[in-house]
Amino acid sequence: MKISIIIPTLNEEAFIEKTLSALKPQLEEGDEIIVVDSYSTDHTTEIARSFGVKVVFIERCGIGPAKTFGAKFAKNEVIAMLDADGVPFPDWLKRIKMHFKNESTNAVSGYGFYYGSTKPRIFLYNLFGLTTFQIGRLGHKLKMISWIPPNDCAIRKDLFFKYGGLCNVVCEDFHFAKNAKRLGNVKYDSKLNVTLSDRRFKKEGFKKVLLLWLVCNFAIITNKHKIAATDYSIIR
Repeated sequence: MKISIIIPTLNEEAFIEKTLSALKPQLEEGDEIIVVDSYSTDHTTEIARSFGVKVVFIERCGIGPAKTFGAKFAKNEVIAMLDADGVPFPDWLKRIKMHFKNESTNAVSGYGFYYGSTKPRIFLYNLFGLTTFQIGRLGHKLKMISWIPPNDCAIRKDLFFKYGGLCNVVCEDFHFAKNAKRLGNVKYDSKLNVTLSDRRFKKEGFKKVLLLWLVCNFAIITNKHKIAATDYSIIR
């Protein structure tokens, strides 16, 4: 099983080297990394190219469309997704491949750990992340929704496009999950881990970001997508 990993970037020189340094040694022959850059003005693309990865460009249009655009260049039947600040654990790619050895597996959902702030705040952020992961797992078990986190997941490419890919809305993962209710056969692996920076919480505040996500999820549920559509810079 060969995997194509999609990573969107916009001025990510502070993070992309650490992410690629952790990911590159995990690659086997036939695997690939695709960095989707929105014309960074710093050294992001230079750093990415120094790792020998494929770099494609798209005008700034949101992190969801950037990942969808990158998936179009994927040569493999399974695509995995990370954010530029998502540093995968050493066995990340190995675990993805383990799940997809089963031909019935359609997608794999992982769990990210936050870093970068005080211990009480990191505990709060990780509790939120774990709760979200468990709710996603329960929702899938009850056949209510097939949620996968776009900063730590893998999915069969044909199914990703069948259900419309990721759109330019806040909570693009929930939007995709709503479209892909019948996806089925998602593996929820609590040991498929990445570390995530808490920069979005630092910038806008945890309560404000959480409220934004709740409002946008409700807008998606009620088909009021325009409320959810916004510039990702307010939380990224």
